[in-house]
Amino acid sequence: MQTQLIEGVSLRSNDDELLAAINKKSREGGGLTMSIGIRNDAGEVYRSVKTLGMGEFIAVVSLLADQFGMTDELAEKTGMRWGFDAIFG
Repeated sequence: MQTQLIEGVSLRSNDDELLAAINKKSREGGGLTMSIGIRNDAGEVYRSVKTLGMGEFIAVVSLLADQFGMTDELAEKTGMRWGFDAIFG
């Protein structure tokens, strides 16, 4: 799993806690790379999370929804949008 900040965009207020929780979801395995965007408090995507395989993707998506109460705005869409498979805010 790789995370990357989007240059020039402010961090989310709980970014340290969020990043620590995301890093705990890293898993061994393989598969396709899937991208998750995370929005900051102003609604801008500030962080990209690239997961490897469906297991790691589902683990991070579930974490964001269940532990942080975030919603995937692409859940009802098909295909990628703006380079992401899911965007949480």
